[in-house]
Amino acid sequence: MNLRVEITKEAKENLIEIGDYISIDNTAAALSVIDSLEQLCMSLTVLSERGSLYGYQHRRLISGRYQIVYRIDRTTDNPVVYIVAIHHTAQDIESADY
Repeated sequence: MNLRVEITKEAKENLIEIGDYISIDNTAAALSVIDSLEQLCMSLTVLSERGSLYGYQHRRLISGRYQIVYRIDRTTDNPVVYIVAIHHTAQDIESADY
Protein backbone atom coordinates (compact mmCIF):
# COMPACT_ATOMS: atom_id res chain seq x y z
CA MET A 1 0.00 0.00 0.00
CA ASN A 2 1.27 3.46 -0.88
CA LEU A 3 1.41 5.88 2.03
CA ARG A 4 0.79 9.59 1.83
CA VAL A 5 3.81 11.83 2.54
CA GLU A 6 3.50 15.16 4.34
CA ILE A 7 6.45 17.50 4.81
CA THR A 8 6.03 19.42 8.07
CA LYS A 9 6.48 23.17 8.33
CA GLU A 10 9.77 22.64 10.17
CA ALA A 11 11.13 20.33 7.47
CA LYS A 12 10.11 22.83 4.77
CA GLU A 13 12.02 25.50 6.68
CA ASN A 14 15.02 23.16 6.81
CA LEU A 15 14.88 22.83 3.01
CA ILE A 16 14.77 26.60 2.60
CA GLU A 17 17.78 27.00 4.89
CA ILE A 18 19.72 24.34 2.97
CA GLY A 19 18.87 25.98 -0.34
CA ASP A 20 19.79 29.45 0.93
CA TYR A 21 23.14 28.23 2.20
CA ILE A 22 24.10 26.39 -1.00
CA SER A 23 22.87 29.22 -3.24
CA ILE A 24 25.44 31.59 -1.74
CA ASP A 25 27.97 29.80 -3.94
CA ASN A 26 25.89 28.06 -6.59
CA THR A 27 22.19 28.64 -7.29
CA ALA A 28 21.93 25.76 -9.75
CA ALA A 29 23.42 23.34 -7.22
CA ALA A 30 21.00 24.58 -4.56
CA LEU A 31 18.03 23.89 -6.80
CA SER A 32 19.39 20.44 -7.66
CA VAL A 33 19.96 19.47 -4.03
CA ILE A 34 16.52 20.70 -2.94
CA ASP A 35 14.86 18.88 -5.84
CA SER A 36 16.70 15.64 -5.00
CA LEU A 37 15.77 15.87 -1.32
CA GLU A 38 12.12 16.56 -2.13
CA GLN A 39 12.03 13.61 -4.54
CA LEU A 40 13.55 11.35 -1.89
CA CYS A 41 10.95 12.49 0.62
CA MET A 42 8.13 11.76 -1.80
CA SER A 43 9.62 8.36 -2.64
CA LEU A 44 8.71 7.29 0.90
CA THR A 45 5.20 6.59 -0.36
CA VAL A 46 6.59 3.11 -1.05
CA LEU A 47 9.05 1.18 1.07
CA SER A 48 8.55 3.76 3.81
CA GLU A 49 10.32 1.61 6.39
CA ARG A 50 13.60 1.51 4.45
CA GLY A 51 15.17 4.18 6.66
CA SER A 52 17.06 3.08 9.74
CA LEU A 53 15.44 3.39 13.14
CA TYR A 54 16.22 6.69 14.80
CA GLY A 55 15.07 6.98 18.36
CA TYR A 56 11.79 5.55 19.52
CA GLN A 57 9.31 6.70 16.87
CA HIS A 58 11.44 7.95 14.00
CA ARG A 59 13.39 6.72 11.05
CA ARG A 60 16.30 8.31 9.25
CA LEU A 61 17.16 8.15 5.59
CA ILE A 62 20.64 9.29 4.56
CA SER A 63 21.25 10.72 1.11
CA GLY A 64 24.72 12.02 0.42
CA ARG A 65 25.42 14.69 3.01
CA TYR A 66 21.83 15.00 4.17
CA GLN A 67 19.50 13.08 6.41
CA ILE A 68 15.75 13.01 6.35
CA VAL A 69 14.09 12.29 9.69
CA TYR A 70 10.54 10.99 9.50
CA ARG A 71 7.88 9.05 11.33
CA ILE A 72 5.13 6.79 10.07
CA ASP A 73 1.67 7.25 11.53
CA ARG A 74 -0.39 4.09 11.10
CA THR A 75 -3.07 5.03 13.63
CA THR A 76 -5.65 5.78 10.93
CA ASP A 77 -7.03 3.93 7.94
CA ASN A 78 -4.80 6.08 5.72
CA PRO A 79 -1.22 5.85 7.04
CA VAL A 80 0.95 8.95 6.64
CA VAL A 81 4.70 9.50 6.49
CA TYR A 82 5.54 12.78 8.24
CA ILE A 83 8.87 14.32 7.25
CA VAL A 84 9.87 16.08 10.47
CA ALA A 85 13.37 17.35 9.66
CA ILE A 86 16.01 17.52 6.94
CA HIS A 87 19.56 18.24 8.06
CA HIS A 88 23.16 18.14 6.89
CA THR A 89 24.79 15.06 8.43
CA ALA A 90 27.47 17.23 10.06
CA GLN A 91 24.85 19.05 12.14
CA ASP A 92 24.42 18.05 15.78
CA ILE A 93 20.75 17.14 16.00
CA GLU A 94 20.91 14.72 18.91
CA SER A 95 19.09 17.22 21.11
CA ALA A 96 16.42 18.01 18.53
CA ASP A 97 12.85 17.79 19.75
CA TYR A 98 10.83 15.83 17.19
